[in-house]
Amino acid sequence: MASRTEIEHVLSVFPEISRIGDLELRENVTGIWCEILGEMAWDDIHHVPKNNSSEKHRTLVEHIRGVTAMAMSLAEIAERIQGVAIDHDALLAAALLHDASKPVETEPDPAAPVMDPAHSPRPSRTSALGAQIQHAVYVAHKMFARNMSHDLINLVITHTHQSNVRGKSVESAILFYADFADSDVGLAGAGGRMFAERWAMA
Repeated sequence: MASRTEIEHVLSVFPEISRIGDLELRENVTGIWCEILGEMAWDDIHHVPKNNSSEKHRTLVEHIRGVTAMAMSLAEIAERIQGVAIDHDALLAAALLHDASKPVETEPDPAAPVMDPAHSPRPSRTSALGAQIQHAVYVAHKMFARNMSHDLINLVITHTHQSNVRGKSVESAILFYADFADSDVGLAGAGGRMFAERWAMA
């Protein structure tokens, strides 16, 4: 069981967790992040990059918080303008957990120089887990262990193109597009090629 200090640290990193209305769901999201932070090879979650390649200049925390904010804004607009009911708790939880596997899918790269010790994120490489296990599967495993709903696990699993299944709910669509929108903003800011430029309409 996580200590009060560990819980407070997670809530300071991801204050959006406090917006989850369902107490059990809020505790599960917090608990999973406490476990991940205890298992990762990183000294500080703020050192973890969004990925090892095109977005290594951004922190994972920045990305997750950006996706969460975008997803909740899209949900508010969908409800207000289109009258579509959105499960806010499920969307919040999924957005906060969608990349929770990344701190254990990657690890610090000791061979790469740290240009500025005061700068985050740090150089990274793919971990053994990341090389062998599909993205998001590890956090899904943790969700199953806590008896979280299949619908919620589906939201997390289907946020990535690596998944062999696709989301069919409004919440899954919102999370999917919020994730890529935040990524494209980061890519554009770094002069990279956005996902919107790569997609071909089926």
